[in-house]
Formats: sequence, C-alpha cells, structure tokens
Amino acid sequence: MDRETMLKSLKAAISDVLETMFFQSVEILERNSVINGWFEDDLPLMGASLDFHGPCDGVFYLVSPVETVAEFTANFLGIENPGVSDAQKEDTLKEAVNMIAGHMFSLFDKDRAYRLEIPVLMERPAIGDPGDTGGGTAYLLIRTDGSLLAAGLRVNP
Repeated sequence: MDRETMLKSLKAAISDVLETMFFQSVEILERNSVINGWFEDDLPLMGASLDFHGPCDGVFYLVSPVETVAEFTANFLGIENPGVSDAQKEDTLKEAVNMIAGHMFSLFDKDRAYRLEIPVLMERPAIGDPGDTGGGTAYLLIRTDGSLLAAGLRVNP
C-alpha cells in the first residue's frame, strides 16, 4: 500500500468524522518528525489507538486533551459537558478512532484487504513513537474549534 495514499485518506477521514460526528471545524497540519511541545507539559491527555493488518500492518492513534474529549463526548451524545463521565469520554475517544480508521480504509481499500482491530486506550498518551526510528510514522496536528489534537499513523514495512 502506498503510504501517501493512506495518509491522504486519513486526512480526509479525520476532517469528515470530526466535522460530521463531533461538530468541529478542522485544520490539519502535517509534521515530518516527532513534535515535542504540542501540548502543555501538565495538560492531562487521553489517547486511543487501533492496530490494522493487511497488505501492510500498522497503527493509527489519536491523542487529545481530556477537556477536548469531554467536549466531543457532550457533542456526540447530545448532553451537557459537566455531566460527561470518565467512561463516556473513554468510549467516545475509542469510537472516534474507530470511525476515523474505518472511514480511512473505506476510502482506499475497495477490496477489503485490511482487518481492523478493536480500539484501545493508550496507557501513556504521547506524541511520537520512540520505537519508530525508520521514519514510518506520519504525525498530524489537528486544530479544532477550541483545541489541538494529535494523530499518528505508523505503517510497518
């Protein structure tokens, strides 16, 4: 699979899902290397990832400030932000990752050659992958109406 085609599909999927399902305007900025300092050091973050397998294997992940996940959850569920529980935030973030990855693959995988795993929460959400020394990960900074998110797409050779 052409990594650039996958990345182009990911950008479209991020925009489509965040705008349609979470009512957020989206601007995507691509970075060619691990970016430290995307978020304030003491800002609580949440992250979720989804592994995929097929002609190439890899992982997609999304990292967001907890407050942004709470806002997305309230928008998605149609409830007030102060009433959002931790479990609802976790489920919403995993569902966002699932929807984005699923939409990404629907844009280019017409033969259904890829299999998606179940999204999981990341124990220590961070931007970048210290194990990725070969440059196989694309990092995206996503600006929404009131916050920044970060996404990573690692494609294994």
